[in-house]
Amino acid sequence: KHEPNVMCEALEKYSSLHKCQLEHGDIICFQKELPDSTLSKVKYPSVPDFLNYIKNRQIVRFTKTENHEDVIQLELSKLNTYNEVTEALAAKLDLDDPSKIRLTAHNCYSNGPRPAPIKYQSVEKLSDMLVHYNQNTDTLYYEILDIPLFELERLKS
Repeated sequence: KHEPNVMCEALEKYSSLHKCQLEHGDIICFQKELPDSTLSKVKYPSVPDFLNYIKNRQIVRFTKTENHEDVIQLELSKLNTYNEVTEALAAKLDLDDPSKIRLTAHNCYSNGPRPAPIKYQSVEKLSDMLVHYNQNTDTLYYEILDIPLFELERLKS
């Protein structure tokens, strides 16, 4: 699958399109200059920031490992870490401690959770959690533990 490339270059204000080396298929974006006072309030203050957000956003469907009926959908970034994913899910579940959430990846062949959960911080980013034998999915399973996941894994070893 071809991954799009986000490449943004500023154009000279009074240059011709030819001189700016624009080609067929190029997209021109216009952006107003923002005052410094509003820059910190804007989530994506520049065109490259916004385009990277669009490129990396991912709607993830979370369902409990043992009961697949209730589905929670969250918009996350494919670049989110394990901790960022569990923090977002914990906020949605009104759970105080995101470290008590254990995630399990989706098995595309059985259409259910994989037999073994994802080890704490064993994957670099969300996009790695959503791939199974080169098949992409949008589903993760979760369970809420009595103790933090890193403690549980330490006790098991």
